[in-house]
Amino acid sequence: MASESIHVVAVDHEIQPDNSFPDAHAIYLILSEEPSDRWIKEFEHVCRLRVATRRRTITVVRNRLRVVISPREHLQAVLQPIQGAVRMTNARLEASQ
Repeated sequence: MASESIHVVAVDHEIQPDNSFPDAHAIYLILSEEPSDRWIKEFEHVCRLRVATRRRTITVVRNRLRVVISPREHLQAVLQPIQGAVRMTNARLEASQ
């Protein structure tokens, strides 16, 4: 099976209101490609393992990650743990080949 390496390539300009909590909004992180079901399952597992992403609502929507944030959050503080989870997902899948 070929190796699948997904990367966050940009933050989409689209911001949507979200009803998860007061003042919640969803932002979208654009991925390098649409991930496979296997990658998505592993990414969800990694997000549950990592303290920095465990309580955050992150869903894969085609080639984007939909991330629920508060307007008080600093974008870089949101992005760094998610990018770490993406890298860890890639590494775990590579190691399991």
